[in-house]
Formats: sequence, C-alpha cells, structure tokens
Amino acid sequence: MEGFFGNFDIPVPTPIEVDTLIGCNMSFRREVLIKIGGFDENFVGNCFREETDVCIRLKRSGYKLVYNSKAVVWHKFRGKIFSYEWFYSTVRNHTYFYFKNFQPITPWKFIAFLLGTFFPPPDYMRKSEIEIKFNPILVVLAIRGIIDAWKTFHK
Repeated sequence: MEGFFGNFDIPVPTPIEVDTLIGCNMSFRREVLIKIGGFDENFVGNCFREETDVCIRLKRSGYKLVYNSKAVVWHKFRGKIFSYEWFYSTVRNHTYFYFKNFQPITPWKFIAFLLGTFFPPPDYMRKSEIEIKFNPILVVLAIRGIIDAWKTFHK
C-alpha cells in the first residue's frame, strides 16, 4: 500500500493504490458495487462515513482502490455548514460505521472510539474549518446519535 492522502489532491506521477476514497470524487464499476451490496442506506443525513464503509467492503472483498491525480472532477461544494442536524448525523453515522466494521467491540475499544470521536486530532479540526464549542445540546445530540446508531446496527 503506497499511502493515504488527506484530501486526495496531491499530484502523483502514476495512479497508486489507497485505502479509501472521498465520496464526492470516486467511481466504481456497477457490477462490483452490486456484488458488495451497494451503498448502505442506514447512513443518514450528511451520509458521513458511507463512502468509507463502501471502501472497506471493497477491500475486504479483494478489490483495489486506485487514486489517479490526473482524474478531474468539478464538484460544486458550498462548504461545511455546522448545524445540529449535521452534528447529530456525523456522530450517528460515525458510530454506526464503528459498530458495523470494528468487531468485536470491547469496552476499552469503545471508550477509545468515543475519545477519538469527541476529541479529534487538532489537525483534523483545522482541516475541517469547523470550530465546535461546548454546548449542552451537542452532548444530548451525541448521546442520541450513539443510541440511534446502536439501534440501527442491531435491527
């Protein structure tokens, strides 16, 4: 595996294999997506982590993900806008993704996951350009997101 590029915008001389791709800038063969079950519709709202889930299932099925810096995609993007709905969807989808893909779940692994979710690395927060300040409503939304993810995972 050659490596991981944060925003997949680094020019490389030739296509390289990567671990994951960003949703707005990827394409797949239809028959391959059908074979792995397509996109999981349990990801809601902003669909955060839905593309990472597809990438993991493709890799586990033996397929390769290739990044080609010469591929050009014009994507109209208005930027990230923080809202309570965005926050809830992000926590819920991130937690659902965790439950679905990182088994077995032990208490210590879940605690580490929660710490990483609510106290992300500073470089991630700088890249996202979103500043989140403590707000009791966010705590309630996060708890609701975690519970809803658990319920969805156990359907």
